[in-house]
Amino acid sequence: MNNDFQIKISVIIAMKNASDYIIRAVDSLLAQTLENIEIIIVDDNSTDNCAQLVENYYAGISEIKLYYSGEKYGTGFSRNIGLMQAKGEYIAFVDSDDYVEPEFLEKLYNNIKKVDADIAICGFQKVTESSYLRSYIPEEGIFSANDFFKQITQTEFVVWNKLYRRTLLEENHIRFLLPYIGEDWLFCLQAMLAAQSYVSVKDELYYYYQHEQSLCHMRITVNELNNICDFFTKLSELLEKQKNISSTVNEQIKDNFFFAMLGCYIVPFYNKITNSEREQLQSTILPQQFGKGAAAAGMSLEAVCKLYSFALEKNKYNL
Repeated sequence: MNNDFQIKISVIIAMKNASDYIIRAVDSLLAQTLENIEIIIVDDNSTDNCAQLVENYYAGISEIKLYYSGEKYGTGFSRNIGLMQAKGEYIAFVDSDDYVEPEFLEKLYNNIKKVDADIAICGFQKVTESSYLRSYIPEEGIFSANDFFKQITQTEFVVWNKLYRRTLLEENHIRFLLPYIGEDWLFCLQAMLAAQSYVSVKDELYYYYQHEQSLCHMRITVNELNNICDFFTKLSELLEKQKNISSTVNEQIKDNFFFAMLGCYIVPFYNKITNSEREQLQSTILPQQFGKGAAAAGMSLEAVCKLYSFALEKNKYNL
């Protein structure tokens, strides 16, 4: 075996005030059926005792490496530290409050090696403490870059249900961009655009745990308004550099991100900001063709938010 890749997979966990969940996450990784993995945990200036928990609970376990970010730059910065420390042939990300099936890494690893793909994807379940909210099951098979463009509307741009070839990330200089809200979405999009091929397995191997402190359940501060605008600007710049995708696919990608950002951040945030801040969002997002249908219909961002909330409520009661 190549000495550079004695470790098959480096799993990176960015940890922030995760004392209630981190043991469950790490235990699920230590229970993996695949051997020769490392678990890189990067603490992002936590104010609880999660780092001490990791140090005490997993003392002497060589697979676990704990680092401290030293800066308050967020999850992306911590993940970048993990990427710099990683020695595995492949990279996986697990959120500190999530957990995985024992076969999570082995099934992704076996499939990515079998077809020599750049990325492997699995299904996941979105769960709470007491229930399952929904499942995401990708179409199973081996896909080329062109297939990715065709299936763009079915793609989930999350980093944690995937396995990435480390050289793909390094050779294409793919890192988490700071300090963007949605930096994980941009990371995933860049990786998918750079990949020559990817493989999907239907198995639901990852559990995405939602609780009241989950980012999409939190109301972001007014100071983060510019980060939302920066996200859409950066996404436009990234897509403009892609000469091999059609304008139709370009618009589909933008629409995907528009509605993802709408549901996670803009709708819960909208009633908490001033009129001038709403105008800033409106002038940044809609003119760049995000939510193109709404813009063409002359709808304001406020109207889009109300329509989105109404649709969610109808879906909640299966109307």
